[in-house]
Amino acid sequence: MGTDRLWIYKTPDELAKENFDSVEGWIGVKVPISKKPDMAKFEPLMKKGKSAELYGTCDVKKLTLDVRVGTFKQVVGGIDFEKEKDIEKRRELLRKIMNKDIKLLTNMELGAWENLHPTPDQKDFAKKQVDALKPEIEKLKAKVANLKNLTFDHCGSAELTKQFRAWVEQKHWGHYLQFLDDVDAGADSKKIYDTYIGDGKQPVDKPVNLDAGTAAKIKQALDANKVPDFASSRAQIVKMVDTTFVDGFRKETLPKLEEELKFKEKQLADYNETLTLK
Repeated sequence: MGTDRLWIYKTPDELAKENFDSVEGWIGVKVPISKKPDMAKFEPLMKKGKSAELYGTCDVKKLTLDVRVGTFKQVVGGIDFEKEKDIEKRRELLRKIMNKDIKLLTNMELGAWENLHPTPDQKDFAKKQVDALKPEIEKLKAKVANLKNLTFDHCGSAELTKQFRAWVEQKHWGHYLQFLDDVDAGADSKKIYDTYIGDGKQPVDKPVNLDAGTAAKIKQALDANKVPDFASSRAQIVKMVDTTFVDGFRKETLPKLEEELKFKEKQLADYNETLTLK
């Protein structure tokens, strides 16, 4: 609530002649006057050397004009904004007051009221935002669910697969995925062995560090001119990928995704609230 001293009356005669026509020029709106100052009470006080003062007091619900001398105060007029049922007319009145006398009504006070009484344009904008946010939120929800359920063998989208593989490459772990890809593609067994496993005597280009027993069985099959069974090695590397790579990727990626989802859900709730306001 704001208060401003609008005028000072130094003599009883000056106050008695006041018709308050100048108030509109001072505060931006015409104020209905309900009664003239009671000179029978004001004059004796003013003859003691006290000036009378005209004050305006305003909030978004009402505006009051009163005349004061010392501790004596008389309300002479006012506006009950809540009686104006046309919100746009009410908005216009409040904006006029704020633009003319910010001591009576501040930007913050009017802004708080306008947030509860959106304009038609604001409602149209809110409707458009709601329509745009709903599919965005559904996509984010799907991304969050896919990320939470991500494993090497089960990925909910091609986009997530691409992101995960790029993340693994940045960590310089891409050869583990290449090993799995070659196994799944049925690539040459000897080449897989020489590239990723080896017998430990000569270093390999892209070691995946299988346990000794699993590596030995693959070597035995190759030495016997048989096709090795890579099922155990695949399972071992998939387990490592899921527990180390996927978990690391999820810890880095999920919080930002959930934060974005939370932010957009809050936006949607705010815009939906705007649409319910009158």
